[in-house]
Amino acid sequence: MGGRPMSKNEPMPAPAGPVSDKLPHSWFGVAAGLGVCLVALLAAGMLARQYVKSRPLNLRDRTTELAGVLERTIIHCRVPKDNIARSEPEPRADEEAFWTATTFDVILPDAMDGSAFVGLVARRMQPYEVTLSETAFADSLREMSATLGNRVFATLRIKEKKPKADWTSACEHIRQSVNAWLAGRNIPAEFIETDPPERKEDEETFWQYARLNAPYPANLSFDGVESGIRGAVAGTPETEGHSVGVTTHIGTGGTTTFSVTLDDRVCVDLVLSRTGVEPPSDEFPASALAPLQAGLGNEEWMSGIPDTEELPLDSAGLDEMDLGRKLAGISTPRDQIPRIAIILDDGGYGGPVTARILALDPHLTLAILPGTPFGSRTAKRAAELGFEVMLHMPMEGANMPGSLLTGMTETEMRRLLDEALAAMPEAAGVNNHMGSAFTSNANAVNRFMNVLAGRGLYFIDSRTTPRSTAFDSALKHGIPAGSRDVFLDHRNEPNYIIGQFNHLMEVAKERGYAIGIGHFRTATVQVLVSMLPQLEKNGIKLVPASELVLRPAVTKPLEGPVAIPGESAGNTEPISVKSGEKRPKK
Repeated sequence: MGGRPMSKNEPMPAPAGPVSDKLPHSWFGVAAGLGVCLVALLAAGMLARQYVKSRPLNLRDRTTELAGVLERTIIHCRVPKDNIARSEPEPRADEEAFWTATTFDVILPDAMDGSAFVGLVARRMQPYEVTLSETAFADSLREMSATLGNRVFATLRIKEKKPKADWTSACEHIRQSVNAWLAGRNIPAEFIETDPPERKEDEETFWQYARLNAPYPANLSFDGVESGIRGAVAGTPETEGHSVGVTTHIGTGGTTTFSVTLDDRVCVDLVLSRTGVEPPSDEFPASALAPLQAGLGNEEWMSGIPDTEELPLDSAGLDEMDLGRKLAGISTPRDQIPRIAIILDDGGYGGPVTARILALDPHLTLAILPGTPFGSRTAKRAAELGFEVMLHMPMEGANMPGSLLTGMTETEMRRLLDEALAAMPEAAGVNNHMGSAFTSNANAVNRFMNVLAGRGLYFIDSRTTPRSTAFDSALKHGIPAGSRDVFLDHRNEPNYIIGQFNHLMEVAKERGYAIGIGHFRTATVQVLVSMLPQLEKNGIKLVPASELVLRPAVTKPLEGPVAIPGESAGNTEPISVKSGEKRPKK
């Protein structure tokens, strides 16, 4: 401890005791220890790997960042920032990862090609390992998906503004062709007034609109004018590849408008006027009248025909209560839409009222009198337009040829019915014209129902008298039957008819269905024009009369319709009856 320090060259002193030449551990023990450590490290590594593998990969920051890169890329491709709408990122996840998804609505500038734009964006996103693929394409709208791996992190809805088509020259050609056609019909140019053409446009097209006013060409029907105009403007190089149409409407003041369309865009309105034609109060398609006039001069068309406004009404013998008395019946389930059938009686005399009625909703039912000047033609045209047609069979009290009388035998009744139906094969059913004396005579009604049964026709009791037995008798004979609830136009006054129409709707709402009867009269048509749209607004469906009749198997007389098609009430069952083809929807 206190000795002197050793010099640098002085040797180390020898140990005091004996020295061992063995190591503290064998080489085998060292190797075993190292092996254990290595195994432990491998196990720990495998456990760590399994943990990392089982934990979802967090791609939220990456996909949100890539959405920003995508937006900047779109802007760099010369799309104004104002044309880009970007949604907030929405979280997405699967078993292996979670990420965000963003939607972009992109409106391309005018004249920018959508395919070229998509290709440019796709190339610029490749360095980011992003793939763009098209998922939908319709007209000028594309939908693209941007994916990272197999996960969609962005959806692009790309709207491409295509150059508008310019049909101005084609429309001008149509205007000139109409003028040339008028000149060919001997109408001098000085009698043709032309409003200055207007330039019109929508999202896809520019076109020209012109209005022409001229006298009505002589000796031409409405269909003759339509076909003449169509022939003048169609099939020319200027209109090749387009759909050219002509539609007709009768207007006020004795005018008729023929609209010429190019792919559903009106290019020309030709307004023709003439005297001697009673104008309706509203616009109606004129094509309904033309087939009735075919082969008839105006004098023959209008002469010798009774004024339908003066015809005796079926409701003449009823008091105010019977005009709108609701018969007993089973209510419609609340989950079914209330339904109304409206029958218009006394058709067959032609004239403007007939034309107006044939332009109304074809779900109306038209009852045509046999033996009238235009009964067969009206029934045929009505069926072509989709109306359901009925034979309005006159019965004792009508005071007209062909009426059924209480003293007739079944053979005589069968002859009259056969003759009436032969002239009107479109009839799907029958109702009585007048006939209070007949329908209140049970024996006469029974003979008639024997004649009517088995023809596949239904019967509607107009109930011109409270003592009518016709409805009960029809049911007993297994004939599909219905019964009138409300007469609409007992008084030829618009306000009265509106009130009756509202009452008809109330009956339908309360019971679920109702049958109303009106007539071929001007005031009735005017009210129907304004009131038929009210049905839909009130949640009521207009249906043909055949949809509100049944063929019940009954064991006792009934007071009225006991059910409606689609319901089960007692021993009733719905039946399908024949009807004219429906007019196609426009």
